[in-house]
Amino acid sequence: MATIISNFRQRFSQAPRYQRLCSYAIIAYLIYALLLGLLVPSLAKSIAPEKISSLLGRPVQIQDVTINPFTLKFEIKGFEIQTQAQQNFTGIGRLTLQVNLWKSLFNGSINIETIEVDQAFANIEKLDENQFNFSDIPEHIATQTASSEAPEPVIEEADESSELPHIQIANISITNTAFKFKDHPTGAELNYPAINIVLTKFNSLAMLNNEKQNSAPRPNYNRYDLSIEGADESAVTTTGRFQLTPLEAQGNLALKHIKLMTFWPFIAEQLTAKLKSGVIDVATDYQFISGDDTPQLITDTGHFSLRTLVFTDPEKEIVNLPLLTVAGIKVDLLQQQVGLDNISTDGLQVNTQLNKDGSIDLATAFTSKQTEAANASSDTAVEAAPTQVENN
Repeated sequence: MATIISNFRQRFSQAPRYQRLCSYAIIAYLIYALLLGLLVPSLAKSIAPEKISSLLGRPVQIQDVTINPFTLKFEIKGFEIQTQAQQNFTGIGRLTLQVNLWKSLFNGSINIETIEVDQAFANIEKLDENQFNFSDIPEHIATQTASSEAPEPVIEEADESSELPHIQIANISITNTAFKFKDHPTGAELNYPAINIVLTKFNSLAMLNNEKQNSAPRPNYNRYDLSIEGADESAVTTTGRFQLTPLEAQGNLALKHIKLMTFWPFIAEQLTAKLKSGVIDVATDYQFISGDDTPQLITDTGHFSLRTLVFTDPEKEIVNLPLLTVAGIKVDLLQQQVGLDNISTDGLQVNTQLNKDGSIDLATAFTSKQTEAANASSDTAVEAAPTQVENN
C-alpha cells in the first residue's frame, strides 16, 4: 500500500503543471460540493431549530434542508414555529432560493433566479385587550437581550449620495398561503385560506417611465399580482407595476363580495343597531407617488356598490337598502379633491320614529354606547353639581 502511494506521488509530481492545477481545482470543487451539499444542510437541520427556539422561547421544527452546490439552489421544508402548547402558530411549507452566480459576476449586480414561498401559514389570536398569542416572543427576546451585555451603539454617518444596490430577481412568489385571525374579546374571526403574490422581473433600479428611452421597447419590470380569497367567498385582487426610487406604484384594485358581517363583530357591542347583511364591491385604478413632502394618491374610474344592507334594532328593521352604487369616483389626495359621476339607490327603506324628547331613535341606534354613557354621566354631573357660596 505504501509503495502504491509513493508511486502515485512520484507520477503526480512529474505530471505537467496544468494537469496538477486541474487536479487541485477538481479536488477543491469536490470538497466544496461535499461541504455545501451534505455537511451544511445536516448542520442547519440539527442546529438551527435549537438556536431559533432558544431565541424565541417557542418550539421550532425544520423537516428538511437541501442545497444543490451546482445550481446554488437552497430549499427548506417544513419550517414551523409552534405555540407553548405545541399548536400551529406560523410556518412555511417550502422556501426555495436560487442564486444566479455567473450572471451576478458578469453584470456586477445581485442576481437571484427565484424566491418561492409555498404553503405558509399564520394563526394570530388576540387573547384580551393587551395580549396576543405572540406577545411572549418579544418579551422573551427582550429578557435575553437584557441579560446579555448591550453593545455600544454604532453611529453611522448618513450618506445622502448613497443609492440602492442593483438587485435583480427573475421571480418572487408566495403561493397557497393561509392567514387566520381570531379576536377572543369580540368573537370575530378572519379566515383567508388562499393568499397568492407574484412579482416578476424585479429590478431595484428600474423606472416606470424612462424618459431617455420612451420610443425604445423595454422589459416589463416590477410587475406584481396579488390575490386574497376569504373563506366567506370574498376576494381582494390588485395588479400593477412599481418602482423603488422614488417609490411609485400604479395599477388596479378590486374588492369583490366583501361581506360586512365578517367584520361586524369588532364593533357589534358598541352599537344598539344590529347588522343582518351587507356586501361591498369596489373597483378602481390607482397611482401612488411618494413625494418629498406629501405622498400623492390618485384614483380614477372608481366604482363602488353596496348591496342588501339591512340593520335592525331589538324590535324592528330600521334600514333596508337593496342597492347603492357610486360610479366614476376620482380622488386626488394632494389637491384634496373627490369627484363622483353618478350616485344612485334602489328601494331604500328607513323605519324610524320621533321620540317625545325630540330625538330620533335611528340616531340613537347608531350612536356608540360609550358616547351615550359619557353624555349621560356628564348630564348627571351637571344636575348634581353643588352651588358654592363664598363668604367674605
